[in-house]
Amino acid sequence: MALGNYELIERRTVLKGGALLALSSILPLRLSGEAGAQSVKFVDAVDQMQTFLIDHFSEKNYRSVDALPVVTGRSTLNGGLRGWAWEALKEPGDMVVQVCAKLDDIHDRHRPDILPVFHVYQSHRKIGDTAADAFSHQLEFMLEAMKLDRKRFTFISTALFEPLRPIVERHDIDWDRQVLLRDQEEARAAGDGSGFIRIETPDGPVEAATVGFHYWLGDSPAPRVVDNPPGKGWTEVGEAVLDESFDVAFVIGVERLILALTGAYPTWDEHVDHLVRHVESSGDNDALATLRHYRTR
Repeated sequence: MALGNYELIERRTVLKGGALLALSSILPLRLSGEAGAQSVKFVDAVDQMQTFLIDHFSEKNYRSVDALPVVTGRSTLNGGLRGWAWEALKEPGDMVVQVCAKLDDIHDRHRPDILPVFHVYQSHRKIGDTAADAFSHQLEFMLEAMKLDRKRFTFISTALFEPLRPIVERHDIDWDRQVLLRDQEEARAAGDGSGFIRIETPDGPVEAATVGFHYWLGDSPAPRVVDNPPGKGWTEVGEAVLDESFDVAFVIGVERLILALTGAYPTWDEHVDHLVRHVESSGDNDALATLRHYRTR
């Protein structure tokens, strides 16, 4: 997922004040009271959001499976780190929150919305579900469970998204203003999500048509999006897969969902220790070599 809110975010790891209240209105924080509230760290919020996601979709008959190690042992693919969650999913209805890291993100580490390690919720479609059903599940989660502002969303895809227009409009979203349809062939060639996503795997690249969920973080009313990526002030919180032949239903970025809800986000350097712990515990020499790049200023 590509983001555009490069300079907007206040970079911090502790949820305070209104951000904490916004999060606690939805997530059952383990800490309470004034002293506890001040010590709730971003990693605690990530943990709580993971629990909230799994609990919510369990009620929709998705089934939680174990995540895989962030270190893959395949040094020729993404520096030996896991950049996607799809490998953990085997059966229809499986879901997982996977720790991921993308080697290419090192080049964009100056952006306040890029992290060295992040969590991705991903699910396979259930038996009998269509891509439209999966999109509906994701949209209802964002609007009803998370209570995000429907007027702050823009959906970016291609003409392949057109059949889902009745679902969008049923949720009181202005299709003409809040949907951007890219040129289909240009989106396929780019493979950068929000239209088509291309993923490198050990067996070669795989590709799927998608629609990206982009959320406006600014104080002003959300502007109309005219290009992809949409630019500063926007964050992409998820993607839904439109291909009926592709098993993946949808993807949600855990940290970015918290960002959309609260405005809170850590810096690269503040979050890199999380990746260090994963890599050092693996003992994988190739991954340790990759880690040096993450810590190079």
